[in-house]
Amino acid sequence: MTKFFHLLAKVFWPIRYLVLTLVIGCGVALAYFVLFANITQQEQYMLPSLFGLLWSTLLWLLVASFYQPLPSSPPSGFIATIIWRIKRFISVIYGMLFIGLILGSIYFTFRISLI
Repeated sequence: MTKFFHLLAKVFWPIRYLVLTLVIGCGVALAYFVLFANITQQEQYMLPSLFGLLWSTLLWLLVASFYQPLPSSPPSGFIATIIWRIKRFISVIYGMLFIGLILGSIYFTFRISLI
C-alpha cells in the first residue's frame, strides 16, 4: 500500500501549484460575481464558479494530503511528545475537513442539479 501512495505522491505533488491556482481563480471569480456583476451574470455564472471552488478545493486537499505519515508511537521527551500530539490533532482536523468538504460538495452538486 505504501508503494501506491508513493506513486500517487509523485503524480500529485508536481501539480499542486496548478490546483492552488485553480482554487484562487475560482474564489476570485465567485467574489467578483457576488460583489460586482449584474443579476443576469450572477444567474449565469455564480453556480459554476461555486462548484469550481468547491471541487477544486477538494482536489487541492487531496493533492496536499500526500505527505509522510506521523509515527504511530510518540517520541521520547516531553516537548517532542507535545509537538507529536499537536501534529496528530492537526491531521485529525485536516481529515475531518476533507470528509466534510466531500460531503458538502456532493450535497450541493446533487441539490442544485435536481433543481
